[in-house]
Amino acid sequence: MPKRKYHKNYLDYGFTFLERRNEQLPQCIICHKTLSNDSMKPHQLKKHLSNVHPEFVGKERQLF
Repeated sequence: MPKRKYHKNYLDYGFTFLERRNEQLPQCIICHKTLSNDSMKPHQLKKHLSNVHPEFVGKERQLF
């Protein structure tokens, strides 16, 4: 299965990435939790933001 790649728009959901074993993994900028590569989908990242950090939903990218 192909590995997902980080997209700069993921910063809108508060995520950057770490690279481990030639695989990009999404990492939350707020809590530093690292998710699996399978979670590097916009709806998964939005879900984390709204469930774990609801106070940041709708904030501008510059905040992150």
